[in-house]
Formats: sequence, C-alpha cells, structure tokens
Amino acid sequence: MRAVDLDDRRASSEPLVGRLRVPGGRRDDVRFAWSGDIVGQGWGIDEQYGGFRAANALLDLDPDFFLCSGDTVYSDGPLVPTVALPDGGTYRNVVTEAKSAVAQTLDQYRGQFAYNLLADNWRAFLARTPQVNQWDDHEVRNNWYPGQLLDDPRYQETDVDVLARRARRAWGEYVPTSPSVADPHGRIYRVVHLGPLVDLFVLDMRTHKNPNGPDDEMPGEGVLGDAQVAWLEREPEAVEGGVEGHRERPAPRPRGAGRRGEPGGPRPGRRRCTARPRGRGGAHPVVPAAPRDPQPRVAHRRRALHRGAPLRPEPGEPTSASTRSGSSSPDR
Repeated sequence: MRAVDLDDRRASSEPLVGRLRVPGGRRDDVRFAWSGDIVGQGWGIDEQYGGFRAANALLDLDPDFFLCSGDTVYSDGPLVPTVALPDGGTYRNVVTEAKSAVAQTLDQYRGQFAYNLLADNWRAFLARTPQVNQWDDHEVRNNWYPGQLLDDPRYQETDVDVLARRARRAWGEYVPTSPSVADPHGRIYRVVHLGPLVDLFVLDMRTHKNPNGPDDEMPGEGVLGDAQVAWLEREPEAVEGGVEGHRERPAPRPRGAGRRGEPGGPRPGRRRCTARPRGRGGAHPVVPAAPRDPQPRVAHRRRALHRGAPLRPEPGEPTSASTRSGSSSPDR
C-alpha cells in the first residue's frame, strides 16, 4: 500500500506492508479487544517500554478487530518529559511540539494523532488488526458540547465549534471510517456487521450533545440527539428483517490503547456501543421490515444546521469526503 498526495498523484510514500482481515461468512466465534483514552492523564510514549505497554498485550491476543471507544487522542492534555513513579522510577515521555500544548489549529490536532504513530509496537498492532472507532470529548477538549464558549486561558480560540471542526477533520484523516456511512455532516454513528453473528452499533455521544448542566437532561435533547435515537430504535429491526442499514466493515488501521493512571496499560473504555450477538441456526426469524423513513436523516441535517454542529468545513477547506479519500478502508 502507498499513501498518495491527493493534489499530486506523482507524490507518494514508500510502500507499506499490512494485513487486511475481513469478517468471515461462517458462524465462527468473533473475538475483539476494546479500550480508549490514548495518551491520557500525562502518560505518553516511553521508549523503554517499546512504545505503549498495552500494544504488546494486544499483539499477543491477535483479536479479530479492535474497538477504540473514544478519546482516541488527548488534544487537551500536553505531555511533560518526565513523570515520577510511585516506586521511585521515572516515566520518560517522548514529547513533540504538538504534544507540548493544547491543540487549537488544524496542524496541532493532526499532531495529536501523528504522535501515537511514533510507538513502534503500536504501529505493528495497527498494521495487522482491523479497527472500529468512536470519538468522545478529548479529541477536541474535556467535556465539550456544540455551541460552547471557553473561559480557559490556555486557548486563544474560544469557540468550541471552530475547534471541533478542526478536530473532526484530523480525526477523519487519521482514523479510517467508510465513506459509505458518512452524510454531508460527517456522521459517525453507524452499525458494523461482523459476519453472521455480531452487529456492532456505534454511537456518537458528542456531536449532538446538549450543553453541560445538572444530571437531568432537557426533553428532546440529551446526549444522542433525536435523529440518532430514532435511528437506534429503528435499525435493529431493519437488521433482524434483513434490510441493509448503513453498513461498515472494520477499517484495517486502529489507533491505540491506554489506561488511566497506569503507564500505557490497557483499560476497558466506557461503553458507547452495543454489540448484539445474532441468533445461531435461524433462531431469529426473518420478517419483512417496514420501508426506511428518510425523515430522521432530514431531521439530522436540519438539527446540524440549526445548532451549528461542528462538522461543517471552514471556508476554503475540502469536504469531509475528500479528506477521507486517502484513508485506508476495506470498503474501497
């Protein structure tokens, strides 16, 4: 595989070797690893561990795919060169320019994702393992929501919608997501079919979130947004009825793991998806499904425009489809 400059096809990278694994058609067991919070809490790449300690364990597991359940980077978490360990030792972070301050520009957000690829053992894991990715808050900043204005002296850009557009573009460039599931606003929520036994419902719990507040959420708002809730209620019936939804195979380059409070170790991420085993031997009857209602998608677009969702390209920027065209995905 080669990476090619979209503006100049003559400019390409050296060839890279990887392994593409796609879901099988047989009713075999599906084994996957899942985590999140990569390079968080001040723990970066320490070369004495070969990069990320978790990567060695994940390589040994050799999962069918890897689910990164959000916080694929910590754009609001700068690293320092050394961290004192409880046993008296020292954890020595590799620190790049992009990881020395909070991300605000597009290049700084790109640098968050590029940093993870400096870990040798992590790149080895990515080269052989398919991935499914979500995003959460730290791709942009801690606990962000659409329309938020920051009161944080570290940020010169205080409009979170501007920051989120840049973060979403960098996320799309470094984290492969099939163009077949993306609408003009860069939709993230989708269902991934993993052979005949598993359907993985991947949610987006940031793009449509209402403002932070007390525990009680406003009617019709909350975390998912109306369109995503309607999709989540409708899509399982479509799957059971044999109607294809927005399908995606896991992309062949996942993005890492980490553990809160432990240098580079794995930790189960917060569950932002639903993995549903499908019946064996025809346990679930195939029944006709009602025609798909296009209205939720219309409502989704209307909501995105009304609330100023952070997925519109800035003036002069290419659309999300063009930025994703260089990503590696088995759908291509």
